[in-house]
Amino acid sequence: MNSLKLQKRQKEKVLIQINRANYRSQLISKTHEYINSIKVKATDTLIGHRQIYVASMGEGKTVVEKQRKSKAVDEIKKISEQILLELK
Repeated sequence: MNSLKLQKRQKEKVLIQINRANYRSQLISKTHEYINSIKVKATDTLIGHRQIYVASMGEGKTVVEKQRKSKAVDEIKKISEQILLELK
């Protein structure tokens, strides 16, 4: 049994995060269509395909530790806020 079926069966919340996304790609809309078709919620914010994510992981840090302000930091903060709201 795959993990998505198991989580639904256990009545656990499932939240899908799209990672390394190209916002202009047609694949993003198809991905959202698929997520909707399996009746699972996706985060409102996509994580873009940004070099800072790779660079920060290479140093064992997070984007927020490496930069104070950037699009990447905004993405992480928005996703964190949404996850916290979902947990309530």
